Amino acid sequence: MAKYDILIQNGTLMDPAAGICKTGSLAVQNGKICAVGTAEEKEAVQVIDARGCYVVPGLTDYHMHAFTGGCEFALHPDLPAAISGVTTVVDGGSAGVSGFESFYRSDILHSTVNVKAMLNICSAGQPGVYYLENMDPALYQRDQILRLCEQYKGIIVAIKVRQSREIVKERGLTPLKEAIKIAREAGLPVVVHTTDSPGEIRDTLEILRKGDVFCHCFHKKGRTILDENSHVLPEVREAQKQGILFDCAHGSMNFSLDIARTAISEGFFPDIISSDLSMLSFMKPPAYSLSHILTELLNLGMRFEELLPRVTSTPARQIEAGQNGFLIPGAPADLALFCLEKKKVHFKDHYGSHMEGDQILRPMMTIKDGRILYRQYDFFNQ
Repeated sequence: MAKYDILIQNGTLMDPAAGICKTGSLAVQNGKICAVGTAEEKEAVQVIDARGCYVVPGLTDYHMHAFTGGCEFALHPDLPAAISGVTTVVDGGSAGVSGFESFYRSDILHSTVNVKAMLNICSAGQPGVYYLENMDPALYQRDQILRLCEQYKGIIVAIKVRQSREIVKERGLTPLKEAIKIAREAGLPVVVHTTDSPGEIRDTLEILRKGDVFCHCFHKKGRTILDENSHVLPEVREAQKQGILFDCAHGSMNFSLDIARTAISEGFFPDIISSDLSMLSFMKPPAYSLSHILTELLNLGMRFEELLPRVTSTPARQIEAGQNGFLIPGAPADLALFCLEKKKVHFKDHYGSHMEGDQILRPMMTIKDGRILYRQYDFFNQ
């Protein structure tokens, strides 16, 4: 009788895309999920007792920087991904048309985790910390952008625009408007970096379309998603209802505990939770890792059931993955196991605010295509 490669027992199976939430077992064989809920009785090479753990799809980190050959602050995606239950990452616009083919050959093809990319509207991408993109729309290489988006369909999943005032300068919102035109031709969403954007928040939202992404929604530089009375702007709520997505994209400088606490307390949650990790923020305060960011949001008032779709089904839809779910027979065995523990934890942000918490989300295991990439040292087989 053939053995399972991995048999996970007694865990809480959760997959928002497939509508699964139940206690049961999950079996893996030849890199695929072969049974969910109740596994046939047979031996396994590894048997994992996941009692007290969530067994979920491998997470999607919708924003980090992974172009190690052309972006000085990028890091190899396998490093932050495996330790946080992440099996798919999306690069947040590190490469433009000038560097994308190099990014594809040097990093995307050689990563264990799945790597997708936002293509920076600026041809040079983001090569360095102190380099600010030239956002003159006259320099957008429309034809090359469209060619790459077609050639690497399924890899390039969005067009990235950074529109802080120091970047766009006197051009205001024109670079975003022109980028939207190219993205429409490419059939892709736009992801817009919104810290200290020109104009009011509504001005940006009025340009964005359903499926476009308002990135760094909890920042505190310039206009924010809160009004002068510290309430979520009505136009922000309306935009979310209309299908514009809000991504927290935490990073080292673009997440305010005060803004996030206020928004969450008023029932406004980000649609996507991503890390914006790079060498500037990986394993450093205040971001550390995606699992740390999820822990932070837990302590700000979100429940695990509310966090999970924002790191699985919603970002997966943005990259056209997992439409029928992930914890289903025949799907790639991309899995993550977490446990929720009571423990005192301290948080701080770039703006000087602090918060105490009393629970942590601990990654226990990451499995990619049936291979265990990470496990807690005391999380043994039965």
